[in-house]
Amino acid sequence: MFISNANRSPRASSWLRISRPSSVATLLLTVLLTAAAACGQGLPKKDLPKKDATKNAFLMHRGDLHNTGQSPSATDAVEGKVEWTFTVASQVAVSPLSEGNIVYFADTLSKIYAVDIEKQEILWQTKPRAARAKTMIKGAGPKKVDMTNPVSRNLADQSFEFSAPVIAGDRLIGATRQGTFFAVDKKTGEILWEKDLGAEIYSSMRYADGKILFGTLDKYYYAVDPADGSIIWKYECGDIVGSTPAISVRGRKIYLLCYDKNLHIINLKTGKGIEVIRIGYRSNSSVLLAEGCLFFTATGHKFICFDLYEKNKRWEHDSVTLTQHGIGYQRGKGVIFITLSNRFRCYRIGDGGLVWEIVMRDKSGNSPCIGKELVYSVDNSGKIYAANMKTGKEIWTQSMEKASSAAPILVNGRLIVCDAKGRIYVLK
Repeated sequence: MFISNANRSPRASSWLRISRPSSVATLLLTVLLTAAAACGQGLPKKDLPKKDATKNAFLMHRGDLHNTGQSPSATDAVEGKVEWTFTVASQVAVSPLSEGNIVYFADTLSKIYAVDIEKQEILWQTKPRAARAKTMIKGAGPKKVDMTNPVSRNLADQSFEFSAPVIAGDRLIGATRQGTFFAVDKKTGEILWEKDLGAEIYSSMRYADGKILFGTLDKYYYAVDPADGSIIWKYECGDIVGSTPAISVRGRKIYLLCYDKNLHIINLKTGKGIEVIRIGYRSNSSVLLAEGCLFFTATGHKFICFDLYEKNKRWEHDSVTLTQHGIGYQRGKGVIFITLSNRFRCYRIGDGGLVWEIVMRDKSGNSPCIGKELVYSVDNSGKIYAANMKTGKEIWTQSMEKASSAAPILVNGRLIVCDAKGRIYVLK
């Protein structure tokens, strides 16, 4: 049984089985140790986040290791008014990140930007690696990659197209589609180190247990050291890895979907396989882990809820997207949010029943952003939607140029949205 959202760690469970302490002192010690284990989740002290370390931060693709899309912002963007805009050199196709007032963007010229949204200024930007802006291929993804004719391996012709970066302590780790990954000082933009794997990267960067984690089209899922990019371990799948897995730090498990139609459950610490479960579908989706289930889009035009307790499919719906689709979730609500074709929908987790839907102006493969009371998404035409999470009532809409594939994020009550021409919109 693989339960990722257990209320206590295995270590805590073993202590709780002590039933007859020999003295009051022993009983007190048992209670204290149990509480410490529950708070620390059984992790070494060095792996525990500092107090408030992630407060008001969106440090990775989909915001957290479970891929929920949940924003830490205390307030929503309730008006939908454009506060200001700015333009970068090329399209931003991967999710922005944020920490405090600073938002980080990576464009298809392989430039990274740090922007202070309070002061409305660009703090720094790296030099471009591509000679010109990339033309995004419609429907591009691992299924369409010709492995006998790989994309340019020229280190001067790199682009951020599929893999979103991650913030790890004092640095930002990014990876280009062409297989280069590197670390940037998040305060200065200085390149700290750079590595070339020789394999294309579609999977977004994760940071857990002191490791940077990502998959490549050479059939491996890697764990590398953020200090220098050295490989800690790598796990071999039966086919290419284009998905972004969900990770349970408490359970020390990685839930990875590969193009071999299997779910691979991997030990986070060692990189050893725990179990391989036949799913029967290929996927390069961003996998949501919520309430004992995995949610993902897959080949065969399916949107699937997979029950980790029963190890089988709980329910499914038709889907037209095969991209790195993200699903939104707010803890404790019992529902998830997704855009399928031109429908912005809320489903019950228990039975997959439809709670509400909004008919969008155009199709969308965008990933919802979860606020405090509102949920946000964008369709392909560039129309932005803000809806009440409970009722699906449209609170506001706004239009921009044709949308990029980058999911919107919410920072300090401001919604950050990217269009297909490199323009960034800040709405309040």
